[in-house]
Amino acid sequence: MKSTAPQKASRGTASCSRLPRWFVVWFVIAMSLFCRDSYRQVFRWLQRYRKGGTPGRSTLCEARRSVGVAPLRYLAEQVIQLSARPNTPQAFYSGMRLMGCELGTPVLWKSLIKPHRRGEHPMARHIRRFLAENRLLLWDRNFLSYDLVQQVVTRRAHLLARVKSNLIFTPIRRLRDGSFLAKLYPSPRHRARDEGGLVVRIIEYTFDDAGRPGSAETHRLLTTLLDERHHPAQDLIVLYHERWEQELAYDELQTHQRERPVLHSQTPGGVVQELSDLLLGHFVIRKLMCDAAELAEVAPRELSFVNTLKILRCRLPEAPRSAKGLQRWYNDLLSEVAAEVLEPRRDRVNPRVIKRKMSNWLKKRDKHRHFPQPTTTFRKSIVMLD
Repeated sequence: MKSTAPQKASRGTASCSRLPRWFVVWFVIAMSLFCRDSYRQVFRWLQRYRKGGTPGRSTLCEARRSVGVAPLRYLAEQVIQLSARPNTPQAFYSGMRLMGCELGTPVLWKSLIKPHRRGEHPMARHIRRFLAENRLLLWDRNFLSYDLVQQVVTRRAHLLARVKSNLIFTPIRRLRDGSFLAKLYPSPRHRARDEGGLVVRIIEYTFDDAGRPGSAETHRLLTTLLDERHHPAQDLIVLYHERWEQELAYDELQTHQRERPVLHSQTPGGVVQELSDLLLGHFVIRKLMCDAAELAEVAPRELSFVNTLKILRCRLPEAPRSAKGLQRWYNDLLSEVAAEVLEPRRDRVNPRVIKRKMSNWLKKRDKHRHFPQPTTTFRKSIVMLD
């Protein structure tokens, strides 16, 4: 006699309706906010009141793979936007928007994903395409080049960058604040012939505080802001250190948001998709902080990124579906985040060192990703030796 009782679901799976693509996109973005949680737990956070079972991990993996890379890359390009307003504190200097990422918010505005064998310098040319008028780019010395300065000038933007000690600058005119005008050439041959030089301003300085790194050493900045009356040298020296907000934004994403030493993905396409998700997730957090900072009347950088992420993780599963309820939920979320104002930063430095963990295990390679698997049980594989 055939049984009429419902069949028990197989282990590791659960019956569920077909997942719509729009939900899978939300699911993938949510993975960047709940990085330490499993696929099934992330699904539960998004479908807290859903009736029925939770799909198995393989189902969610296949759904994620079916979406692919292009929709998430396109979404990141369309959604991640500059967030600072003209009245946003610490986001502008003399009417120019401070750019590295967007330093005032700090939002990781534009990105480029390439294989690890590609260096940063060719990739930087892609990012520089987005420079526009009335933007001040703060750049590290390893990226400074004649082409960079020329591109900045052509786009009617401005540059403030560190300069390597091996570059030669002959003063053309000394300025009242101690800086001087000089020319930057494409090559030593052009300098010898005085051909194609760009007029720039060089600021040389040092520190007399023995407790600061680089004390008694010579430091140099290059800028296209040539007027020392409107842009005094000391103001630009202090301003350049705003560039560290870019490094802090990287730390937010890599250390606090991701929370994992490695990514979930095991394929190149999955890695690109996951990196896009992380950038989208970081923008969600930072946009929330920008709105909350405006409510609290502080700079976005004065709010705690870590606490905002924790609050969002707690409140996101509670988000209602109705538009009216969702607006009320978001207003309450802003009020909670606006209360997370940080203490003023202390004037301190830390040594640039790392603590490297030594291990006798071999480094993971591609051949280890599809390692041979057992073909029988442990007990059946035992062979007794005479």
